[in-house]
Amino acid sequence: MDIQYEIENVGKAPLILTKVDVSCNCLSVNYSQEPILPGNKSLLKVHIDLKNQKGTMNKVIYINSNAENNLILARVIDEIIE
Repeated sequence: MDIQYEIENVGKAPLILTKVDVSCNCLSVNYSQEPILPGNKSLLKVHIDLKNQKGTMNKVIYINSNAENNLILARVIDEIIE
């Protein structure tokens, strides 16, 4: 399963994603290493491997950046139905 998160730079300086990490090996994330200029947007493309997943899934993506609030947590929550 693939999902996308849109990140918008609402600041006045370029936004740099310094590290994006995941809480589980079942997630992988692709994102641009280029700075996001003020007013622009970028996508985090997340792939979720549903193999061996059962019940409620509650995983976290950790997004580190040069922003004032330099750590953002994005949650992936879903009910896995067999």
